[in-house]
Amino acid sequence: MGKVFYLSIAGLVAGVVLSESVSGAEWAYATLAVTVAFALVSLGVVEKRLRPVSFLAAGVFLVFSAGFCRAVLILQRLHNPVMDAALHRTVELEGVVDALPDIRENHQRLYVAAGKIFLEDGTREIKINTRVLVVTDRYKEINFAERVRVIGVIDRPKTFSSKPGFEFNYPGFLSKEGVGYESAFPDIVVLGESGQMPIRKLLYGFKKKLTNVSALIIPSPSSALLSGLLFGEKQPLGKNNLEMFRLAGLVHIIVLSGYNISIISRAVFRFLFFMPLPSALVISAIVVASFIVMTGASATAVRAGIMAMIAMMAKFSNREFDANRALLSAAALMIFFNPAILFHDSSFHLSFVATFAVINFSPIVSGWLGRMKIPDGALREITAVTVATQTFVLPLLFYFSGEVSPVALAANLFALPVVPIAMFLGSLTVVIGLVSAIVAAPLAFFSYATLSWIIFVAHIFSKFPMVSIGSRPPIFLIVFFYLAVILAVIFRIEVKRSRQKRDALKVLAAS
Repeated sequence: MGKVFYLSIAGLVAGVVLSESVSGAEWAYATLAVTVAFALVSLGVVEKRLRPVSFLAAGVFLVFSAGFCRAVLILQRLHNPVMDAALHRTVELEGVVDALPDIRENHQRLYVAAGKIFLEDGTREIKINTRVLVVTDRYKEINFAERVRVIGVIDRPKTFSSKPGFEFNYPGFLSKEGVGYESAFPDIVVLGESGQMPIRKLLYGFKKKLTNVSALIIPSPSSALLSGLLFGEKQPLGKNNLEMFRLAGLVHIIVLSGYNISIISRAVFRFLFFMPLPSALVISAIVVASFIVMTGASATAVRAGIMAMIAMMAKFSNREFDANRALLSAAALMIFFNPAILFHDSSFHLSFVATFAVINFSPIVSGWLGRMKIPDGALREITAVTVATQTFVLPLLFYFSGEVSPVALAANLFALPVVPIAMFLGSLTVVIGLVSAIVAAPLAFFSYATLSWIIFVAHIFSKFPMVSIGSRPPIFLIVFFYLAVILAVIFRIEVKRSRQKRDALKVLAAS
């Protein structure tokens, strides 16, 4: 069963990888894969001794074809012939703002699902289905799910250099958001409410209410940090504070992490202890999914949510929870639904690698710390997780940014123990603050104290100079390193599992 699982994952990823490298005749490749799959199945039916191998190969080919076709379909959505013909010209688009406005210091970014384009001075209307990034004035009042008309020049995103030796693939970065076109500072007319996505609008409104309560009763920048810890909101911190956290190696704590999701899923599940297990699992899954949507459905949150749901399903079926298979399943599902993240989403890569390190290497580090006479407990666990993740993500950090903080490990050891406390106190403060800001005031003081400590740690450790490299390391070296480690861990786990089964059969036979 393990062989089927891992080969299926490999087939899916291989299909997505091939879709990125071919140019033309895409469907021929997919058709060929499906044809070979069915041929192998037929061979397996005829030759009995070859059935197991042929069925396995057929399954892998079918999964490969599914991944390939899905990636090609997503890629085709980024190219619209009508939009391509209108490039570098002033056009009118009509569509719906289908994501929360991303407000920066001097502008805001809107994702518009365009459904119509007006050509020839607005006299000719053509229906389209594409997503456009619109950059506009920071203070223009535009809300989620509003229908807008955009009048401006349409262009393709372009690659640019973030610094010498490091080119940023901006078109690829936007492709993971389903965006193939952009318009900078066009005229925007709000046409009114679209009436679409009512559940998401309700959840976003609730999140906005919570962040407003936080800003009301907790002083800034601590309230902004709390918004980052609880809801993944980075922008309220401002450019200078974000840079401070980045220099200290702590920027990962101000985006929504899997920790938040796991806490919520466990808390909800325990709160529903009085309900039948199936009902409790369904409600927990709905709450987790709602929270993920409310916070913007980042790669980290989605992966953690899928893992939490897989763990809950394992509990329901009374099967042993395999964290590595859950992680690979979560990654495979995310890649299937959005193939672009495999190539262009650094948060997905870092999240996957960090989680893999927590599962497989933090227990090893914890053992080393035990031999150093460090007692078992929260401090040892946090130290083990921090050392494992910081070490394992290092090659990726060098690849993406070309620099790392030499004191990141120390900064994390000082800040991370306080993060769960800050989240717990902050959550209580905000929830009570919804009812009464006065009642929440004493609790807000303790929340402010823990959040201020994290900011203080970031401030101190941001003073140390970064370690930089002159050019980006070759991607094949990075891929080879991580692939070798992952395959080695999988091999070790499967060998151990086979040995345990063999020993169990021997015991059973002896009895």
